[in-house]
Amino acid sequence: MPAALFSGFVLNVDSNALDKLMINYGISNVDIGYLLLNMNKECSFSNVTDGSGINPVTGHETEYQRFVANGGSLGLIVSGDIGSTTQDPLMACTENELTSFIVNAIEAAPVTIDRITFDRAIVVSGV
Repeated sequence: MPAALFSGFVLNVDSNALDKLMINYGISNVDIGYLLLNMNKECSFSNVTDGSGINPVTGHETEYQRFVANGGSLGLIVSGDIGSTTQDPLMACTENELTSFIVNAIEAAPVTIDRITFDRAIVVSGV
C-alpha cells in the first residue's frame, strides 16, 4: 500500500496524530515531510524545517518511535512547497550536497526510514 503523505508540522499541534492515523484509519505507512531549507543558509540537513522551527525528522523522536513500535513504517519527503523564507533542496543543492542531505537525514532519524519520496516544488509566476 502506498504511504500517506503527512506534514511533520501536525505533530506540533497533536502529538498523537500518527497514532490516530493508525488506530482510527488503519494507516500504518506514512511519509513525513517537508524538508525545506531555510533561505540563505547552507544546504545541509541541519538547515531543515517543516515550517514550525522544529526539525521534522529529529524533533518528534517519541512520536516516531511509538508509531514504529506499534507496527508503523516511516519515510521522508525531500522538498515541498517553497515559501518566502524557505527553498527546495532539489533546486538549491548540488548533487553532492543533496546526497549528503539525504544520507544525514536517514542517519539522524530516531527510527528506520523505509522510503525517500521526492516532491518537486514548481513555481508558477503570473497565476
